[in-house]
Amino acid sequence: MLGTLLLKPLEAKIHEEREETANLESYCVVTVANTHVESKPSKNGGKYPIWEDAVTIRPGQDLNCTIQLLYKGLNAPNNLVGSAQINLQDVEQHGKTSKWYELTANGNVTGQILVEMAYSAGEYPPDKVYLSEASKLINHYTTTHAAGKIKGDEDPIPEEEEK
Repeated sequence: MLGTLLLKPLEAKIHEEREETANLESYCVVTVANTHVESKPSKNGGKYPIWEDAVTIRPGQDLNCTIQLLYKGLNAPNNLVGSAQINLQDVEQHGKTSKWYELTANGNVTGQILVEMAYSAGEYPPDKVYLSEASKLINHYTTTHAAGKIKGDEDPIPEEEEK
């Protein structure tokens, strides 16, 4: 992958709820090759965090990505919710993808995270359509999944409007 990868964690469903984490915000750490990029804290805390930012990475030859979900404000190792391994070959072949990934910690499934990714062979200028699509998705999740109301595992991307 010689171009640029735009990776956007959208939301997560956390299975466990520890008393000390019920209202904590969470954040993601994306690792590709030896590059670690941290997202901003989630918009809402608890079991259904939502994020509004995206990270941009130049993966190079590495097609493996790790995304970790952590609680802000707790000391390690208590702050790790779980991690997911993502193979970037699918996004490289199709240009973009949106998919739920299983989060695990210590061999246990701890939740799922919805990640949208887009790949460009060149740079990602801020006016590219992928960023406007990501913004549209965040608006969709903020309005339809507010206050932890998750509709289930139906298709996460809203239908394209007729042009």
